[in-house]
This record gives sequence, structure tokens and C-alpha cells, in this order.
Amino acid sequence: MKPHGLFLAALILSPGFVLRSEEVAVAARSRLGGEPTWSKARLYSNPESTFIQEFALTGRAHFEYFAADSDQGRADDWEVRRLRSGFKMKFLGQWLLHAEASFDAQDPNPFYEKLTDAYLQYTASEPFVFSFGKHSVKFGLDGGTSSKTLSTIDRSNLANNLWFTEEYAPGVSVSGKAGNWS
Repeated sequence: MKPHGLFLAALILSPGFVLRSEEVAVAARSRLGGEPTWSKARLYSNPESTFIQEFALTGRAHFEYFAADSDQGRADDWEVRRLRSGFKMKFLGQWLLHAEASFDAQDPNPFYEKLTDAYLQYTASEPFVFSFGKHSVKFGLDGGTSSKTLSTIDRSNLANNLWFTEEYAPGVSVSGKAGNWS
């Protein structure tokens, strides 16, 4: 089996060889200079500005591809797992405006799926962050981990059964970090 495609997901298996997806991600980061592609989409950054400190495009694109060639035949296919795009704007020192939408590249009729994030966030201090609007429901470690940092394709089946399957909801949340606690 010869792997193809832009992204390798889940496991790459061959006799006596297993490469986990986090190892693929580490290898890709080292080849790409260590910085994710979306971090290069920072259009404006000025920490000294009194109004807008930063404006950046955001998003994620997760793809799956497989190819198998055996004595019983050959098969290959790909799937767009996630395709999102939006922006983040930091302003007035402690405020953040984030809007992001999900799109369907597999079946683009309609291309737009839903608004995932549309919230305003105020950071009073690292232990106290207040968010208002539509944002991810951070229930448990699985729900609180962004799909940008998942080392596997998706969340666990346990989380799918115990947690909200609709990840984004309108509401108010209070969060923060203090030492090793979040």
C-alpha cells in the first residue's frame, strides 16, 4: 500500500510498521517550519494600537484519503471532514470578536452549512474570560479540545454518546486558567 494525498489521517499500516497520526502531524510541522498554515493568515498585528491589536483569518481543513491495491482490486477515495473559515479580531486590549462558518466541499449544494462561532469575548484576566454568543460547548476534555489540536481524526465514541453532538450553541460562558487549572 502506498499512501497518497495532502493529509494522512488515522493510521498508516504496513507489515511491521505503524505510524500514528500525531507522529504524522509532528513530521509535517517539522517539514513546514513548525508553524500551522492558518497562523500565516494574520493580516494585521500591532500590540501598541489603541483600537485594533490584531486581525486574522481563521479556519481549518481536515481531509481523509485512502488508497488500497490488492489482488482483489484497487480502491481509493477522499472525504472533506471539516472545512471552516472566518476571522478573529482582538481590539480594545481585552476584547475578541470571532466569527467562523462551516462549509460542505463534498456536496456544495448548498456550500454554506452553518455558522459555528459568532461570539464576543472579554478577558478580564487569565483566570476570568467571559464569552457571549454562539460558541463551542466545552463539556469535558473531549469537548474542550479543539479539532485543530486533535491527534486523531475525530472525538471518541464515548464522547459522542455522553456529550452534545451539536457542538456549537448560543449562550454565555465563563472560563479561565489559573496555574495548572482551567
